[in-house]
Amino acid sequence: MKPVPHKERSLLERIRKNKNAYFFLIPIFLFLCTFKYYTFFTAIVESFFKWNGANVNVWVGLENYRKVLTENTFWISMKNVGIITICNVIICVTFPMLAAIMVYSCKNKHISNFFKILYIIPMVVPSLVVFLMWKWIYAFDTGAINQLLRLCGLDNLVHSWLGEPGTALAAIIMIGFPFIGAFGLQFLVYLGALLNISVDICESARLDGIKWWQNIIYIELPLLKPQMKMFVMLAIINSMQSFENILVLTEGGPGKSTIVPALYMYKQAFTYSNMGYASAIGVLLFLLVLLFTVLNYKFVNTQD
Repeated sequence: MKPVPHKERSLLERIRKNKNAYFFLIPIFLFLCTFKYYTFFTAIVESFFKWNGANVNVWVGLENYRKVLTENTFWISMKNVGIITICNVIICVTFPMLAAIMVYSCKNKHISNFFKILYIIPMVVPSLVVFLMWKWIYAFDTGAINQLLRLCGLDNLVHSWLGEPGTALAAIIMIGFPFIGAFGLQFLVYLGALLNISVDICESARLDGIKWWQNIIYIELPLLKPQMKMFVMLAIINSMQSFENILVLTEGGPGKSTIVPALYMYKQAFTYSNMGYASAIGVLLFLLVLLFTVLNYKFVNTQD
């Protein structure tokens, strides 16, 4: 009988020893395979077909990709999502981090805890409720912004914020201002990282006579770099994939001024039944996000 190699024997022993843990992981893998991997690979295959999701399924090769890459709407959506992504990256890196630094620097424990609760409560509010509230805020006749402008005698600044091509995209980007509640997770992670800063470092800096702003620039910000890099990548991925806010507020209008690739894909699939075409858009988005992820790991490594 051929002896089992040591490496294989140790692997079998580990599996045998932890078989109960692996048994509990089986439902998770089944769920992922059924609802994630199966649908993902199905979308890749169907992107080469003219498919309506029902009775039409004709091979067209790369025709769907050619149509997507030559479609003007797709490139308008890419421009819009590029603007949204850049703004979201800036927002998620700055506002939650500044809030975390403010809470961390607060010496009064009661005030600090009050602001922690204040910033975390919006996390439990459903996103749809937030979008609908901002839709009312931006409303032309009864919206809070326009009513305030009229009250201040600034009628010339009144706009249909979501109904004009020049203001619609900016209005969507500004939803959630001052953004801390919308980025509550980032706030918590930044605050946790600040609380883990060694007391010895802070004491040494204080004894050296360092000013508060120097403490932020030369001690706190460098120690927050790993979290900042992670959230930049997450902001890019979320911006590329998200479309719920635009669907609720403008449906991509007026015209094509707020259309984004994910919403364009959704409309092609569920409004026009162009499932194969929508699958091609989804595959291109996946490749784009994958490219950003690889570049992040290659050139913006979290370890300095």
